[in-house]
Amino acid sequence: MKILALTLRPAFRRRLEHGLGPAHFVLDVLDSADLCLDHARSWNFPGIVIDVESIGFRNTVSLVTQLRRQCPSTVLFAVERYLDLHERLGLFDAGVDECLREPFFVSELSVRLSLLIRLRKGAAQSVEHLRVGDLELDLIRRQVRRGNRPIELRPKEFLLLEYLARNANRPVTRSMILENVWNSSFEGLTNVVDVYISGLRSKVDRDFGAKLIQTERGVGYKLVCPEVMPMRPYELITSPLEQAG
Repeated sequence: MKILALTLRPAFRRRLEHGLGPAHFVLDVLDSADLCLDHARSWNFPGIVIDVESIGFRNTVSLVTQLRRQCPSTVLFAVERYLDLHERLGLFDAGVDECLREPFFVSELSVRLSLLIRLRKGAAQSVEHLRVGDLELDLIRRQVRRGNRPIELRPKEFLLLEYLARNANRPVTRSMILENVWNSSFEGLTNVVDVYISGLRSKVDRDFGAKLIQTERGVGYKLVCPEVMPMRPYELITSPLEQAG
């Protein structure tokens, strides 16, 4: 699982890399808040670890506020050494999920981070319907329609489309798709992703003017739409999906 870390301290970076690696975390370490925002905007990191000492309390509050606004489902984990109670509460008000004080065991950070990511992921999966433009997914019945046309998908195709929809307008790599749809990190399966994407395009995009599934050159794929929102159940009451149910 790939997570983002922000720190200016080489020793802190080494601790994270050596301690989180055995827990199957892959770190993308940055040294500025601006880079952190840019990466978080472009990639769907399940968790971000922020070293408060590296950028200071006020900058951390500003960063967390912006991250929470643009990445509502990402776990934000702050590590601090000198903050008082008022400042720690300020971080929680800004949107951090957890605040851990130094010195700490990296194994504890790993366990807490894993738990929070699972809880966030479970909360995101509780949505029953997704809409991406004119594409609608019923996550309970595993049914899809675009406009007024129902689309028949195989189980793995549906999971792939659901993953793209949950990350709409964000590029996802083939490795990310393998990890989240196939539960595998084996790079040799990346060609399988391309095959499934091709099949999905033939069903979702082929007969429509607007092509939702886009190739992000050098990165992977993304589902493109200016409007991404969960649907309220009653919005589908008169739809073919509801009638079929």
